[in-house]
Amino acid sequence: QVNGSRVHVLYSTPSCYLKALLDSDMRWPEYDDDFFPYADRADAYWTGYFTSRPNFKFFARQANGFLAACKQLKVIGNVTDGDVETLSKALGVLQHHDAISGTEKQHVVEDYAYMTYLGIKQCENITSRAYQNLLFTDSYPAFDLNLEFCHFLNLSSCYITETSDEFFVFVYNPTSSAVRSYARLPVSSSGYEVKELPGQTLRAQVVPIASHVKRIPERRTTAQKELVFPVSLPPLGTTTYQVRKYQDFLPKDSEDSAVFVEEGETPAIDNGKYRLFVDPVTGLLNRILLLNTGMGIPFRQSFYYYLAYEGVQEKPSGAYAFNPASEDPIDLARNVNYSIVKGPLVQEIHQHFTPWVTQVIRLYKNEDVIEFDWVVGPIPFYDSRGFGTGKEVVSIFQAAMDTDSKFYTDSNGRQTMTRIRNVYRPWTKNITEPTSSNYYPVVSWIYLKNETEDLQLTVFPDRSQGGTSLRDGQIELMIHRRLQYDDGFGVEEPLNELGIDSKGLIAKGKHLVYLGTIADSERLLRTVSNRLVYAPMYSFSAKSRSLLDVPLPRVSGLDMTLPPNIHLLTLEPVGTDRLILRLEHQYPGVRDETLRQPVVISLKHLLKSFTITNVEETVLSAHQYLKDSHPFRFETFDSVSAAEPATNFTSYDDGGETSTTSDDRLFTVTIHPGEIRTFLLTYIPRRVDEQENCQGPCVTMPL
Repeated sequence: QVNGSRVHVLYSTPSCYLKALLDSDMRWPEYDDDFFPYADRADAYWTGYFTSRPNFKFFARQANGFLAACKQLKVIGNVTDGDVETLSKALGVLQHHDAISGTEKQHVVEDYAYMTYLGIKQCENITSRAYQNLLFTDSYPAFDLNLEFCHFLNLSSCYITETSDEFFVFVYNPTSSAVRSYARLPVSSSGYEVKELPGQTLRAQVVPIASHVKRIPERRTTAQKELVFPVSLPPLGTTTYQVRKYQDFLPKDSEDSAVFVEEGETPAIDNGKYRLFVDPVTGLLNRILLLNTGMGIPFRQSFYYYLAYEGVQEKPSGAYAFNPASEDPIDLARNVNYSIVKGPLVQEIHQHFTPWVTQVIRLYKNEDVIEFDWVVGPIPFYDSRGFGTGKEVVSIFQAAMDTDSKFYTDSNGRQTMTRIRNVYRPWTKNITEPTSSNYYPVVSWIYLKNETEDLQLTVFPDRSQGGTSLRDGQIELMIHRRLQYDDGFGVEEPLNELGIDSKGLIAKGKHLVYLGTIADSERLLRTVSNRLVYAPMYSFSAKSRSLLDVPLPRVSGLDMTLPPNIHLLTLEPVGTDRLILRLEHQYPGVRDETLRQPVVISLKHLLKSFTITNVEETVLSAHQYLKDSHPFRFETFDSVSAAEPATNFTSYDDGGETSTTSDDRLFTVTIHPGEIRTFLLTYIPRRVDEQENCQGPCVTMPL
């Protein structure tokens, strides 16, 4: 400018940029869309990264749930020090647009994983100390509880459960609702006694580990079987189980599964909710019977792969882009061998599609969902001449449903977006790629519904994936990719993960499927998706002279039961006497009259071990008090900006002059559908005789 330039360059922030837009006094268009899918040219849709690096995406999700549990246990277990920051910072870095997306170089993703692992180890130490404070009374002989964690349980690998004759299992539930589920632990014998302490004996089942799982090179174990038993977990709490191996006989409480190879004319499995029928010719599912209504639905699920475009006229498929050579994927269900496993707790269909694609379909007793547990890889890359051909593998679910070209995906696990096949929008490129241009990110769910038949098909992935519905009644999810060319968008290397043995990466994951009425589907949507993000956390300890018993085997951090439409999103310590609490109302706009109502909650005795003495509401990020926040209000073409929403909570100080009403003393807040409210709480420890269930108006649900 000294030399006459009219350009003024300065370092800015998003807040400064928005302030400049506000000061321009312009009116703005309104959009309720998310601008997906993105393309920078007609044949280059950036929809491949929704799936790229599937194992890393799964690891990031598991670490996120572990961090949430670690923060909670640091609070309710009264651990006054301990390192949570290492894992928090590592997962913060993982949110970078070239991290969780899978669009980084191979050595970079390995560094991300290493940083995250270091943080997980720090949180394991916090968990051990929290359990020692929660489960062992002062009268118990002094010792250090050093829990063991099995990071390869998803690969059926855990040293302590396979080698110990007797061990304790500590299962923590990081959600604010009670959970009933099933534990699945690799073992080396056929007979086990399982007790939920202090002494209830549980029925257990020993099932064979699928042969394709045994070949995963990361699995350092010789276990051939898994022990399955039910677990019942309190909200924000832990339950302790004792497992003991029987040496010379098989007790009635632990049963081996019966295995049937291609049995009967109409082979089927059921769990009291569904009956799944297998076509004995194809080896695939061909019908699902809903046992509560008697409704039978033609159904098929199989694996396919797209050959990647590898020419020079268009962008090739790469870490970012998905550009198939043909719009017709190749079906792998040409010669599917199958066997059926049946027992009192779980029934399974083991399917073998090819040497590199296998699957187990599971029905746990009385569970609401069907589990599709798949293993894909190494994706064959080179032919007999040594030439590579990229492949992108998808799982396709097909039900006999008329869905009018519509399907629905989540937006970061909170909102649901309506998608319409081949829809044109102002920012849409010419649709020259009818497959990749219809792909959308699926973080937590994708579903189809038919209002006339009152039927909804929902698929929940255990990691973020790309998904679509290219035909009515069909859901397609991409689960693995292996490519030989870089797409030229900045990675500068092909997406060719070699795995630990340099033969090609094997990916293992699962899809949970719910098929039922629309109202029931809405009720289960957040429950099931939360279960995959905030999964129960398992830790173990062998029985020893210093650990003969667990005095308090079942503990909850909450002093009251939150209603099912409220999710405790965050419980995080700040200093020595304060914590951050976030509460989320999960069910805006649902049909259920109860779930969609606002909820009134008292915060004073929410936590069992603490009394809340002061509450300040903050903005979502907890860096500013809400009373000091002044959101920008932009005018649009259609209307002026909406009025600022009323704040239904103010700052309270227990015993102060403002605490004159009963509601004030209880720190009562109202959570409306779709809201996330963030509070900074000050607390003092409660005496043991005060740690009782809340007797006052803790939770009400106003009409």
